[in-house]
Amino acid sequence: MSAAIQTAAVGVDVIKTLAGGGQVRFQTFFPQGDIGAAGSGLVDGLVLMAERQAAQAELPDLQEQLTKMESELAQYDEDRKVVEASHVKRQAERAVEYSEIEAQHTTTHAVAYEEFRASGRDGVFEPRGHVAANLNRFVQAKAKIKAEIDKADAERDAAVKNLAISIERRQAEIARLATEITRRRSLVG
Repeated sequence: MSAAIQTAAVGVDVIKTLAGGGQVRFQTFFPQGDIGAAGSGLVDGLVLMAERQAAQAELPDLQEQLTKMESELAQYDEDRKVVEASHVKRQAERAVEYSEIEAQHTTTHAVAYEEFRASGRDGVFEPRGHVAANLNRFVQAKAKIKAEIDKADAERDAAVKNLAISIERRQAEIARLATEITRRRSLVG
């Protein structure tokens, strides 16, 4: 007949919570009063096993996140190129429109001046009537286009700045995630 010896024991429970919400759990027991250096080493081993198990479970999700972030970063860069190309195209159209109005303004002024000189009048040419009204419309149209150009430049600058901030943040997140993946891979072995 064998006799069972019962001694008081201390339980050690190591729980590692996974990023996805699950848990890794390791348990062991030590006879009371026997938790010396060997027990401490065993607990460290349990913690390492729990971290290794958690790392192995989390690596696929982390890798998927990294791939998604890299794809978003590439899209941000593409968006920045589209914003810039669209802006350049529209500003070129505005510049052509401004040039056409400037040419009409100059032509209208020149024709009115020639008519003034052809009439034999002396003195300083000062547009009046419908000529003055037309010249004034050209000045207003040029001012409107100039304001549109300035506004579009400001909007483009803001959009590019916001994209640059998004790119910078995404790059920092990618670097952090890559470091975390490297750390997890070193745990898995």
